[in-house]
Order: sequence, then structure tokens, then C-alpha cells
Amino acid sequence: MGQSPLFNFFPFNRFTSGGVSLTSTEVSQLTTTQLSALTSTQLSQLRPDQLAGLSSTEISLLTTSQLAGLSGQQWHVLSTTQLTGLSTTDLTSLTAQQLSGLTAVQLASMSTTLIASLRTAQIASLNADQTAGLTSSDIIILSATQIAALGRDGLRGLTSTDLSVLTTTQIAGWSSTQVQSLSAQSVAGLSLTDLQAMTTTQIAGLSMDELRGMTTTQLSSLSSAQLAALTTSEQALIGVLTLQTAGLTSTQLASLTSTQMSWLSSAQVAALTSTEIGWLTTTQLDAVNPCLIAGLTTTQTAGLTSTELGALGINQFRALTSTDVAVLTTTQFSGVTSTEISALSNAQIQALTTTVVANLTTTQLRGLTAQELSQLTTQQFSSLSTTLLASLTTTQLRGLTTQELAALTSTQAAALTTTAIISLTTTQVRSLTHDEYKNFSKKQWAAFSTQQISAFTSDEKSSWLLVIKS
Repeated sequence: MGQSPLFNFFPFNRFTSGGVSLTSTEVSQLTTTQLSALTSTQLSQLRPDQLAGLSSTEISLLTTSQLAGLSGQQWHVLSTTQLTGLSTTDLTSLTAQQLSGLTAVQLASMSTTLIASLRTAQIASLNADQTAGLTSSDIIILSATQIAALGRDGLRGLTSTDLSVLTTTQIAGWSSTQVQSLSAQSVAGLSLTDLQAMTTTQIAGLSMDELRGMTTTQLSSLSSAQLAALTTSEQALIGVLTLQTAGLTSTQLASLTSTQMSWLSSAQVAALTSTEIGWLTTTQLDAVNPCLIAGLTTTQTAGLTSTELGALGINQFRALTSTDVAVLTTTQFSGVTSTEISALSNAQIQALTTTVVANLTTTQLRGLTAQELSQLTTQQFSSLSTTLLASLTTTQLRGLTTQELAALTSTQAAALTTTAIISLTTTQVRSLTHDEYKNFSKKQWAAFSTQQISAFTSDEKSSWLLVIKS
């Protein structure tokens, strides 16, 4: 029996258990007859560069039996152009392992007809990254059965926009576990119609984070029966989230526990007046999320008392913007602890007014690290009193910049202790100005070491010699 003409042109011997030796160009030149002769095993041996040689038309010619040979990794490397050759039959024939290879970009490139053809088992296997690739048009066309088949991981990939297009029929099949799997950001997309149509069992699946992600309009739309399905903590959370904070009396504000304070949204904190801010206890304020502290207006910041400022946690204190720090008064800042001061950012330090800097206590000043002290502007540094300057540690003194030392006033220079002078590096000594040296006493001149004196200019050495011999 003669050999088939196919074998005269196509080197099937180049398909071996070790792989395929064909180039991508040779693969792209395969005829329809040759393609149809390939087995699923042979297709499974194609490398990514070889697969790239197949056009969308050639992909469309492959049978489901042949496609069954492609691994998830091979499906992963197919281009969106190649995938246009898939039919609904091809897509529905994919196993969960093969489907797992498809990316969000690949799924997003598919037609709604293809997406709508996915079997429930395939829908159930989609992960969050893949469902994130589905468009709202894809979501709309899925049946209630398909929507109900989405797994916990797949549900996390749905966006608020996706949820906003769902119908009551589509979400009717969700279990409480599936409802709980939705992201806190996506639930804000549920329409009031969908939300009000949810069963008490489904509502019971909402987590605290999901409730926080909902709008006040959504929360206020829940029926008494739906509210009753929630835990007492969740009911209390809704009570806080729907609270109109603007206009609260001191008694009403005082009734909020630290837990309830931690539930307040950014909008609710933003609505608090400076007077209300001043009414908060240190325990209540300490419970407010640092992110919300960062959203305080300068008017609200001005309402903080010295006690409240001193009670802020490190992360909360660091959350204050430089604009907020700039409006703090000496009275307010008097309550700030040395621990909080040591946590100041460079921007916060430079935002301090010279008045605040001038009125720091020695304990507060010593809270500044050498690096933080070096961030003071020359104006801020010049505002330090002689008492504050004398309180600086050796480590802090060595951290002073040459610009700061050169900005010393004659009074500050004259007040430098011998300990402070001994602490200066030769680089710092060189930064001292002629006017500053003029204000040194004999005791100060005598404090300079031989190494420091070597950094003097000839004029400074002459001045030092005159003073020492006098």
C-alpha cells in the first residue's frame, strides 16, 4: 500500500516525544490537510514560539479533540488575535485546567457570545483576575445559573460597575457565602432594587467590611427584616455609618465608643466641626483611622486640644499633613510628646512655625533625632532660645548642618556651651562665621581642640591666639 501524499511534503518524523523541531514559519505554512492530520499529542508538543505561527483561521480549523491537547500554559500564550478563531464549541470544550491558563486580557477580548457559552463548571473555575477581565456587557449576558456558579475567588474579581448591571434575577441564586465573597469596594455598585430584593439569608452574608463599603443610601434602604438578619455588631455599625455627625451635641458625641469611632467614614469625620473635634476624648480620637486623620481640614486641626494632640498614636500623628502642622499653635503643640516629635516627617518639621519651634520645651527638642534636627530651616533654627540650644545632646549637635550653624545669631553663638563647642566636627567649625566667632568668650575659644583649631582660617587662628594670650 502506497504512502499518503501528505507524507511527501510534511515531515511527521520531526514530531517526537522530545518535542517538535519545526520553526514557527514552517508551522504557519502548514496546509489545512496537514493541520487536520495533527494529533492532540503532537499539538501539545508545540512551544510558544511555534504556536505563534498559527493564525486565527488555522486555530478555527482545529477540532475540539485536537485542542484538548493544549495545556493551560499553551492557552496562556495565545494572542487575542488568535483567540478570535475560537468557536463556542471550542471554548466550552476546555477543561478547568486549560481555562486557568487564560488571562483577564484574553477573556476581555472574547465576544459576549463566547463568554455566554461558558459552562457553569467553567464559570465556577474562574479566579478573581479572570473575572476582573470580564466587561459589564459580559456580566449582563450571563444567566442566573451562571452567576450563581461563580466561586468565592471569582466573585472577588467583580467590580462595583459589574454589580451595578446585575438584575435581581441574576443575583437571586447567590448563597450567603457567595455574598460574603464580594469585595468591600464592589458592593457599593449594588442597585437599591437589587439590594432590597436580597433575601434575609443573603443579607446575613454581608461582612462588616462590605457594610463599610456601602453608601449611606444603600444602608438606609435596608428593610427592618433585612436589618434583623444582621448581627448586633453589624446593626450597630450601620447605626454609626448612617449617623449625621454634623450638629451632634457633646452628649451625643460622648456616647460613641472607641469601636464606633473607628467605624466612622471619611465623610463623617470631615463633617465634624472644630468644636466637635475638641469635644472628643483622647480615647475616642485615638480610635480614628490614621487615613481619616490625614483628611482633617486646617479648621478641624485648629480644634484639637493640646491633650488630644498628645494622645494621638504615632501613625495618627504622622498622618497630619504639613498644612495641618503649620496651623498648630504653641498652646496646642505644648501637649505633643517627645515620642511624637521623634516621629515627625521632614515635611512636618519644616512646616512648624518659628513661634512653635521657639516655644518647644527642652524635653520636646530632645525628642528630635539628629536627622530631624538637620531638617530645620535656618529661620527655625535661629528661633531656638539659648536655653534650648544649650539642651542639645552631643549626637544632636553633630547632626547640625553647616547652614544651621552659619545661621546662629550673635546671642546664640555666645550661649554655646564648651561641651557644645567640643562636640563640633571640623566641617562644622569651618561653617562658623566671623561674626559668630566675634561673640565667643575666652572660655569658648579655649574649648576648641587642636584638631578643631586646624580647621580655622588664618584670621581665626590669629583671633584665637590673641584671646588665649589675653
